Amino acid sequence: MLNVSAEYFKESYECIFEMSVKLNQVIWRKLIANDLQNADDALNDICYDLIQKDEFVLADIFLEFATEILPRHHNELSKNVFIINQALSKYLAGDKINSDRILSQKDWSASNNSFKLAVAVLQENYNEAIKMIKIIGVSDDVPRHAYQTWPLFKKLREEEEFLLSFKEIFNEEYKIIERPSKKILMMIGDKNNLKKAENTKTKPLKKSLATVAS
Repeated sequence: MLNVSAEYFKESYECIFEMSVKLNQVIWRKLIANDLQNADDALNDICYDLIQKDEFVLADIFLEFATEILPRHHNELSKNVFIINQALSKYLAGDKINSDRILSQKDWSASNNSFKLAVAVLQENYNEAIKMIKIIGVSDDVPRHAYQTWPLFKKLREEEEFLLSFKEIFNEEYKIIERPSKKILMMIGDKNNLKKAENTKTKPLKKSLATVAS
């Protein structure tokens, strides 16, 4: 029996995972050139899941691939979602310098309010972020559960003004929503909760930011 270290196994897994995702995307976009929206969505889902699991190194690899290597996207909006995700991954990993660098490469002034909110939060301009939250209000652009689950708001949730604004907009006290991962639910065999988790799974970076192109 071949014995390998945990580190070697992890590196091997990440290498195979990286190659398979990139190859899948290249072939998908080559053979079904008119299906860029689904290809973008699939890649963004992978990146978002990695960010949620704090797998920032892998997320960075795929987001760099999405923003700098892939020649085309479904539209400019899809590209912007990848850019926000890329900056978010760096930010949550503690690399604010590169997060700011990524954001500074684009003029966000003409973007929709959900993008402006994301940029304000990542730049830690919380006054502007609160202003945008109030402008967005009760809207599908950034639904209520996004504020409760989206890693983007991790630090902003600690601000008293955010808690007050949330209560003012949604008429309820703020609370974080925590859901067990699909993997854990599968391990314990809880089919009812697994089905519920699948039906309510939140992808705010894709679903919210991609609602209105501007």
